[in-house]
Amino acid sequence: MNKKQIALVVCIILVSMATIGALGLADNKIPINSLDDQQFHAELVAVDGIGDVLAERCVSYRREHGQIAVSELIAVNGIGPERLRAIKKRFKDD
Repeated sequence: MNKKQIALVVCIILVSMATIGALGLADNKIPINSLDDQQFHAELVAVDGIGDVLAERCVSYRREHGQIAVSELIAVNGIGPERLRAIKKRFKDD
């Protein structure tokens, strides 16, 4: 490939990536059941408004109930609609 062909391929890739991002096809959300307990806890405490105690409650809930949907975390003491919205920005159902 010459330089022009390489540049064209790079442009096509960049435009494709931008289109995917603009359409919302590339989300960076984490499948909620894909992490082990320690990883899940670490990702939860990265969410605004969730500390170690609340994260541990969520981990325990998931451990007790097995595969869960993100929306099920509303059943955890301390998770209300606002915190659930914040969690949904980071996690998705899998």
